[in-house]
Amino acid sequence: MKTILRAITSSVFYITDVCQLHCEQCLYKTTLANRDGQNVALEMLEIFRNYGATKLTFIGGEPTLFGIKQKNEPLFEVIEKSK
Repeated sequence: MKTILRAITSSVFYITDVCQLHCEQCLYKTTLANRDGQNVALEMLEIFRNYGATKLTFIGGEPTLFGIKQKNEPLFEVIEKSK
């Protein structure tokens, strides 16, 4: 059996489940924020880039709340390094 490897063209980070709404029906309960989210995101970004990803999408509860206690610096660093 021949394995065909394709480049990754895009990646999606579910970066946080922090949200202002707290909807009961929300199914997205895993999060990078429960671990060392900034470092995990940066490591994943490098892996995806090495596989050819050129598009990055942030989703989550509310992605702009990622690193809110550090004045969003973790989010800004991930965005900056994704350029």
